[in-house]
Amino acid sequence: MVLRCRMVADCPGARCLCWILLFVSVQLAGCARFQTEYGASEGVSGSESLNGFGALRAALEGSSANVLPEIQTHEVARLSQREVDNEALVWIPTAWPPINRQEVQQWLDRWLAQDGRTLIFIVPDAGSDEAYFREAADTAPPDQRLAYRRRLAQEINERILADANRSDVTLGGWFTAQSLPFRVSLSDRRFVDFSLVANPTVTAGNAAPPPPPATEQTHALEVLEQESVDAPSGSSKLTTLARLTSRRWKGSQVLLVPSGSLLTNFAMTDVSARAMAGRLANEIRRASDLPVEASIDVGFLSSSYSPVPISQAKAGFPKTKGWELMTEMPLSLINMHVAFLGIVLCLMLLPAFGRPRRIRYNRPTHFGNHLSAMAALMRRGGGTAYAKSKISQYLRQVRGETSGPWVQPPTDAADPATTSETKQLE
Repeated sequence: MVLRCRMVADCPGARCLCWILLFVSVQLAGCARFQTEYGASEGVSGSESLNGFGALRAALEGSSANVLPEIQTHEVARLSQREVDNEALVWIPTAWPPINRQEVQQWLDRWLAQDGRTLIFIVPDAGSDEAYFREAADTAPPDQRLAYRRRLAQEINERILADANRSDVTLGGWFTAQSLPFRVSLSDRRFVDFSLVANPTVTAGNAAPPPPPATEQTHALEVLEQESVDAPSGSSKLTTLARLTSRRWKGSQVLLVPSGSLLTNFAMTDVSARAMAGRLANEIRRASDLPVEASIDVGFLSSSYSPVPISQAKAGFPKTKGWELMTEMPLSLINMHVAFLGIVLCLMLLPAFGRPRRIRYNRPTHFGNHLSAMAALMRRGGGTAYAKSKISQYLRQVRGETSGPWVQPPTDAADPATTSETKQLE
């Protein structure tokens, strides 16, 4: 491409086309790079990233093939009145907590109180990078195996540092995801970083909180799925999916996934992860209790440290103010025609481009214009004879001369104005 650009460098159009092709090729090369972005569920990152959740989203939609009602998913940009009608929300934080965690929890609490709602909360973790490179180091070609092993060692070092710095994930008085001392491997492709505790109290460090009194128990945690893991003291059980319920929420529920690496795109290649996705879809249908011909709307919400946008609608009929009136009927229909006529007018007033021309214009302060005007008046009043008579009149009356080449004898017929002025002077 560079050689071709040099050959057509003298042609401006070809040079521009060459730069466009170069830009497109760079963009395509960037799109094909290895992606490990965590938390995305749509677009290129959601479907191709190692730690995306596009496969989970596709699994929820694909579960409608044999089981009805149908599940439809969409992206949630903000918590608004429009999202209140969703039967389920999948909250995938990429970092914890958001600045307005309390406001988000209050909105979700009101939403769950409507009955038949399901919130799926996926606790954020380090993703599936280590699991991918561990498997790739074993299956890579011999000439690339060393590079994969180096990357695996780097991921292990980062995981050890993350184990030491990992903190608990707490959502108000609902639950606490307590950080495990080290990351636990369930299988070749899935990891768990947290254990779940209902109705937590504030404690120092990672110590387990004491159980609250029975009179204060407002939330109940039910274990849905567990897997056996190898511990130094023998085999033990670790929760991979739990349900949180409350008397206030009636038939609504919160499904807790203790680690995001259980449902990432790489983890969904494992049979256990796909089975968990099917379990989530069935739990959403069970809680919604909708007829078969209806459809279940599931929104995917992603968040980080920045606040989650929340729109609060005011009670009463919405009133349009200010320039918003221009978007309402019938002004919106009129504005369309006005805009079209404005475009036509702009096209009519476009300048006609062509060869430059010299524009002649007069300056009112130019003294030559005064002389030209006086000459025109004199020419209109009698021409040369009129001018000579005025000069002669000036020389006789003002200068007092009686002879000379410009002094003419006074004649009443020739110069009636001079005669009248002479009589006034006498």
